[in-house]
Amino acid sequence: MAYSIFLGVPQKRTELHLLELDEQIHDYIFNQHQHMIKKDSRLQRMSDCYSDAVFFYDELDILRKELAELIRNSSDSKLIEGLEQLKQICQSGITQKKNMYCFGD
Repeated sequence: MAYSIFLGVPQKRTELHLLELDEQIHDYIFNQHQHMIKKDSRLQRMSDCYSDAVFFYDELDILRKELAELIRNSSDSKLIEGLEQLKQICQSGITQKKNMYCFGD
């Protein structure tokens, strides 16, 4: 099972598939380190690997900042690597002015 992340716009079905978080990495970020993720954060929307999440273009900078804060506050290289991947996708979405779509498989 994987958690798929795409960038795209609502009117078109030409999303760009960017990342598959496998179940182990998703669990590592959202279950083993859930104490680091604020309950009202944008990132919390991705915590259920069986649910979909949408981040509109204007939310991506907030999510990127949340990820940057978590990266700064962590010394766990595996966690940092996963969060950096998500942060880079946010930056791509900001640059391309696209929404981020996350789908649980």
